[in-house]
Amino acid sequence: MKIKKQVIVAGGGAAGMIAAISARRIGAEVTILERNPQFAHRALSNFTIEGTLRFFEKLGIEPK
Repeated sequence: MKIKKQVIVAGGGAAGMIAAISARRIGAEVTILERNPQFAHRALSNFTIEGTLRFFEKLGIEPK
């Protein structure tokens, strides 16, 4: 019997998106809970930590 995986991610920032994409890639159903009513189309910080960029690269996401 296959168990259905369901994941809830708190926050739609960089870490939340990495968690959501990673969970989705292993077949989980993902719900992202974000307190802001509108999705930001860019990062809200003025800098990005190098480790975060490496995670994005591993997931196939290219920063603009």
